[in-house]
Amino acid sequence: MRRYKVNKAETVNARCSKNGIKWRYSGTVENWEKEVEDWLNWRNRYTNQVAIRITDTETGKIICEKWA
Repeated sequence: MRRYKVNKAETVNARCSKNGIKWRYSGTVENWEKEVEDWLNWRNRYTNQVAIRITDTETGKIICEKWA
């Protein structure tokens, strides 16, 4: 079964990052569709998170990137 890496973007102080966004690693999952759906429905998201990115661990390609 394929595994997917989850990264979530958070807003940070503009002095810490060029665009005020910092991507943080959130773990790996097997069902990335459920992870994105839960994030969009506020089930596993904090208020300062603005985006989620799913990457395939085998190829390194971005599968999905959603912005709130």
